[in-house]
Amino acid sequence: MKGLKTILGISLAATGFAGTVAFGTAALTNTSKTKIAEASDPSTTDGTIEIRFTRPSDWGNNTVCIHTWNEGGSGTTWPGNAMTYLWDNEYGQSVWSWSPSAGTPLYGNIIFNNNNNGMQSSTLSSPSTSKFYWYDNGWQNSDVPTMDVYLYDYDNKFGGNVTVHAWRYGTTFANDTWPGNAATQLTSVATNGLIYKFTMNNRYDRVIFSNSGDDQTGDLTSAGNHCYVLANDETVLDGKNTWWDNLNYVFAHNFAQNTMLMRSIPTSDQSSTAECASRYSAAKTAFNTLKASTYGTDALNELNNNFADAMTRLSAWATANGQTFNSSTGSFSSKIVEPLEIKNTTYVSIAIVAIVVVTAGSLGAYFLIKKKKHQ
Repeated sequence: MKGLKTILGISLAATGFAGTVAFGTAALTNTSKTKIAEASDPSTTDGTIEIRFTRPSDWGNNTVCIHTWNEGGSGTTWPGNAMTYLWDNEYGQSVWSWSPSAGTPLYGNIIFNNNNNGMQSSTLSSPSTSKFYWYDNGWQNSDVPTMDVYLYDYDNKFGGNVTVHAWRYGTTFANDTWPGNAATQLTSVATNGLIYKFTMNNRYDRVIFSNSGDDQTGDLTSAGNHCYVLANDETVLDGKNTWWDNLNYVFAHNFAQNTMLMRSIPTSDQSSTAECASRYSAAKTAFNTLKASTYGTDALNELNNNFADAMTRLSAWATANGQTFNSSTGSFSSKIVEPLEIKNTTYVSIAIVAIVVVTAGSLGAYFLIKKKKHQ
């Protein structure tokens, strides 16, 4: 759990809190697609230190403030300075950031609170300067914490070659060189709609996805564990060119729309006979890969709840290839060949009698021969 909390943000232990820090384990099941605007200039920050905090689930939707002061009396006025919202993590908790400036230095003590709305941390001793700090049962002074961002290239605009340039706005904090580093391709059916994953330093707050520096997105405000859905201007797609916050839905959408061809073959043509013979094997492999992935169980629920036509089509493709597909369990099996149904019981009875007579006659002849040999 410690490693998980470190990745997600400044995570305060339950001890010393008026509320409890709740980290859920249930995956997201909604189909919402969150609009996160392209990058704009944030408040002035200092590149030598940054403090982050993950707002506990029971703190409400209030802005998080950081109150910092010295025992001698210098410090901020309660409830302190408003922290900057960064993004929501995969558990629906918001991550906040604050950096001291010349006008508002970091004093010796810290209290995080929900803008004086009844919830706050205990008094914490401030960390030393010139570090990047997270709180996880003590200050962590490492730049190791990372976050994942995803790209859903709906039209395969980047041709399977995606790089991600990441940096932090307004500081001297090191960033990667253009066009960045290669993203990992997560889906393999190379018709349309490939999905990519990129793990980057958690201090970065800007990303650009590109085709190795050629075609590219604009400057995007990065969102941890969210997926940017890229589509051509002429493509009809709800929520295109923005961040979607439900990865289970993203993978289900990709499988239905692209692997099962729901975007190109009418729903009425569920058998898709022109395609199923050549595409069934790839579709089955893609489905089994998705089912075995981190998002498998919840992606299957999304498919059944939101893409029933695609599941019906997969079942039809399986039948056309001599197999069956159970959409509720997501399992494939070979068809059971039923025994031939015998229509005329009269002929069957005659045949059985004939067999018995012939068998009896044969046995009689056998014993007759045996008897003669003993005479």
